[in-house]
Amino acid sequence: MAGIRLKDIHKTYQVDGRMFPVLNGVDLEIPEGKITVILGQSGCGKTTLLRLTGGLESADSGEVLWGGAHKTAFVFQEPRLMPWLNVWNNIIFGLKKNQVDQEKIQDIVSTVNLSGFEKAYPSQLSGGMQQRAAIARALAYEPTFILMDEPFAALDYFTREQMVGHEHDEGTFQHHVRDPQHR
Repeated sequence: MAGIRLKDIHKTYQVDGRMFPVLNGVDLEIPEGKITVILGQSGCGKTTLLRLTGGLESADSGEVLWGGAHKTAFVFQEPRLMPWLNVWNNIIFGLKKNQVDQEKIQDIVSTVNLSGFEKAYPSQLSGGMQQRAAIARALAYEPTFILMDEPFAALDYFTREQMVGHEHDEGTFQHHVRDPQHR
């Protein structure tokens, strides 16, 4: 099996003494090299499913099986940029110094339309620009899977269309959107 397989995933949260089942017996296969989109209403467990898939949370029961070695990057609903780092340093954050290919990083900066903003700090960027910097950071990591939680929600229509057109050829995107208006 290449990709990710979720088998009989169950997850319940306890809030104020009450149990809230979020995922109940989820079975899902996510093929490698394909885009998988999870759609659903707010609060139905999409983010929980992404967090379980990526190992940020544990399921109450069930299995998350990876088909071989993998590198996973996340793009969260909010950019989660380091405010003391400029765009360039946020993008290369987490990479080993010997992994930083200046030309490749500049190509990624260009792909997400942040050329000229490499030295800008997050506070100097719009919300959409911050989100694109977060997407660039995920791409710079060269993952086999990118788990994205409403990654294009902060982007305007035109930028969102352009970003979806620049899908990462070598990896797999898994993301969810709030509603069908966001691709």
